[in-house]
Amino acid sequence: MEIQYQEGIIMDILIRPPVRSLLRFKCVSKSWKKLISESYFKMKHLSHAKNDLNSQKLLVCESFASGLFNFFCFSLSTDQLIRDAQNCPSKCTPFGGANIYSCCDGLVLLGLNYSFGDQLLLWNHSTRESTKLALPYTPFKLEYTTFGFGYDANSDDYKILKVNRGGVEQALEILTLKSRSWRSICNFPTIVCPKTGSQMEIHPYYQDFTISPVVFVRGAFHWLGHSYNYSVVSFSISNEVYRDIPLLEQMCRFDHKQSSNYGISVLGGMLCFYSTDNYRRDQPVTFQLWGMKEYGDVESWTELFTLRASDSYNITPKYRYADGDVLLRCSLDFRRQSCYGHVFRTSKGQLVGLSGSQSAFQEGIAYTESLISPKSLI
Repeated sequence: MEIQYQEGIIMDILIRPPVRSLLRFKCVSKSWKKLISESYFKMKHLSHAKNDLNSQKLLVCESFASGLFNFFCFSLSTDQLIRDAQNCPSKCTPFGGANIYSCCDGLVLLGLNYSFGDQLLLWNHSTRESTKLALPYTPFKLEYTTFGFGYDANSDDYKILKVNRGGVEQALEILTLKSRSWRSICNFPTIVCPKTGSQMEIHPYYQDFTISPVVFVRGAFHWLGHSYNYSVVSFSISNEVYRDIPLLEQMCRFDHKQSSNYGISVLGGMLCFYSTDNYRRDQPVTFQLWGMKEYGDVESWTELFTLRASDSYNITPKYRYADGDVLLRCSLDFRRQSCYGHVFRTSKGQLVGLSGSQSAFQEGIAYTESLISPKSLI
C-alpha cells in the first residue's frame, strides 16, 4: 500500500511539468523513465495539459524569399509570443512549401512539397518526433487538397480525411493509422436545391488558391461547403455519416464575387464561422466572427464580435483565450505598410507578433503539448 501511495504521488507530480522537462526527467532513474514512457502516463499528462494554459502553443511556419523556411513554436500563456525555433522535421528540405493542415492531441499533420512530389508527415513538435504517412490512392497537390486529423474514440484510433477541391477527382479518402491504409469513401455529399428540386453536390469552399480547411470537433470532421449557398459539412469519424449544418442568412451577407472570404475554425471547443468583407483600397476591411453556442443547433449561431482593419486582409482566427479575446493572423496590406508579411494580433487590438521584411509567416495552428509519439500510432 505504501509503494502504491508513493507511486500515486509521483504520478501527480510528474503530470504537471512541460514535455521538455519530462524528457530530461527520464534520466533521473529507470523507474521514472519507465513511468514517463507508458501510454497511460502520456494520456494522463495530455489530459492535464489540455487544462493548463502553459501547455498551449502556436506553431507557425516562416518562409523566406530563397524558398527555405523554418517552424516556430510560440507560447500562448504570455502577452508576448516567445519563439522556440526548429528546422523542418524531415531530413529532406522541401522546396515548394509546407502546409499545416490539422492538429490533434499534440500531433501536427504537415504537407510538404518536394521535387519528387508531395508528402504527408505526422509530427510532434514537443518531442521532436515525426513519421511519414502513406500517400492516398489518388494524387494530391497542396493547393487543391486539404486534410483533417482526428481521434476516433469508438475504435481507439486516429484517422486522417482527405478532401479534394473537386473537378475530375471528387472522391474523399480516409486513412486509419492502425491499418496504415487509405480507403475511398464516396463523392461529395449532395443537397436538394429548393429552387429547382434537383440534387446538387456540396463542394469544398475554394478561393485564392486555398481550399477550405478541415477542422475536427465533437467527433466529426467539418469543412465549409458551397452549392447553391454556403453551409458547414459535417462527417462523423466513427459512423462516416454526412450532415449539413446551415448558416444564418446574415452570416453570408458579403458578396463572394467581390473577393469576400469565408472560413471555419474551432476556438475553445466551439465551432466558429468567420468572414471578411469586400477588400477595397479606400475602405477598411470588416471581419466578423460567429460561434455555434450549442453544437448542432442552427439557431445558436451567435455573432461574437466585428472588427474593422485598414491595414490588413485575409484575417483568420487561431486561438480563443479564457477572457474571450481571440488571436488573429492578419495579412498585411503592403500598399499601406512599409513591410509585407503577416502579423498576429488579438481581437482587442494588441500586436503580439510581426514578421520582418525578409520573411513572412505562413499558416499557423494552436495545439496542446503532448508526449504521444507519432511512430507509436502506425
